This record gives sequence, C-alpha cells and structure tokens, in this order.
Amino acid sequence: MDFAAFSRCFVISCLTFFVAAPSFAASSKKRGFIYRVTPVPHREVLKRWEFRTAPIALLARWYTLDVSWRFSKHWSTGPAVVFYRSATIGNMLTPSFRGSAVGWQGNYYFQSVERNSWYAGFHSYYEEYDSYLEGRSGRDAVKGLRLDSALGYQWRGAGSFRPLHFMAGVGPEYKDRQRKRFRELEGGAPFEDGHQSLFGIFLEFKMGIEI
Repeated sequence: MDFAAFSRCFVISCLTFFVAAPSFAASSKKRGFIYRVTPVPHREVLKRWEFRTAPIALLARWYTLDVSWRFSKHWSTGPAVVFYRSATIGNMLTPSFRGSAVGWQGNYYFQSVERNSWYAGFHSYYEEYDSYLEGRSGRDAVKGLRLDSALGYQWRGAGSFRPLHFMAGVGPEYKDRQRKRFRELEGGAPFEDGHQSLFGIFLEFKMGIEI
C-alpha cells in the first residue's frame, strides 16, 4: 500500500468531517431534531408503611392504631388495635368503654395511595370490654366480633406535609357478641346474659403518616 496515498486520503477524510459536521448540526437544529443528552427523570420510591389513628375517638379515650404494609400502589393491609380507656362513669353522648380490641384491616385505593384517591376499606376485630352507660348503675361485659367496611376518600398533604394523609368514609357495621349485665361496677353475678347480632352504620375519620 502506498503510504503517501493513504496519508492523503486520511487528511482529506478528516477535513471533510470537520467541515461537514457544523453544517449537519445547523440543518438538524432547523428541522427540529438534534442529538442531546436527556436526563432520566427521578422516580420516587413507594413508601411502604402507614400508621393511622382516629383523632376524634381520643375524645372518648379510645386509642386506635392501624399499621399497614403497602405491597402495591393500590393495596395495603396490616394489624389494628383499639384500647378503650374511658372513665367508669357513662358519657352523655357515648357509652364509656374499658377494654381492648385486636384485629386486621386493609384498604384498596382506586387511583393510587400516593395521591388523593377514593378508597374502600375494612376492619375485623375481636373485642372485649366493659361498657358503662349514662344514667344507669352497673355495667355490661361484652366480648365478640366486630366487622366494618367503608367507602371514602383520602386526602394527601402537600409540600412538607406530604407524608400526612386523612381518610373519611362511611359504610355498614356488624357485631356478633355475647353481653352480660351486672348491677355492680366490679364483680358480682350477671342478672342478664344473652347473645346479640347487631347491624349499624360505621363512620370513619382517620389521620396517618407514611414512612
């Protein structure tokens, strides 16, 4: 191979490239396309844990806690507990409960848990407590199952309050329980003992945080 001829071809090729490149870039820009590096958008990682309580129930000294694990943007589930710590004197608006409830709960978010969304939820509890009624001496000893479900809406916080969320819903409630009535506040023998199956309306208002 003639080295001089190869050198001339190489030099001509380089000159052709450096002369043609600016013209190609200018024409590409006019046609609306040009090669550039586009950064990959940041994708937020789904936060997996929810912790919720019912602030209005605190007025009756009912301390509630739902702990949920999110296994997708639409589903979360986990344990639920309620501690009833009311006084032994009945309230005017609601009975005073002293006891606890342990169960399971879950929610389905129709849009996504990461945004404002409609949701459907449920709770299932085994509960055991003493109930003290307003204007009546004695107490009711109650134990059994409580099931409820709700259709509602979730609101997400904004800015620095983004981890917070609020949930409000309504739905049916079912109780299957054994009730014993006592004339004494503590101890004594029941004067009434029976089984109850009750249907009612369940109202839900909760606030929580995600991590």
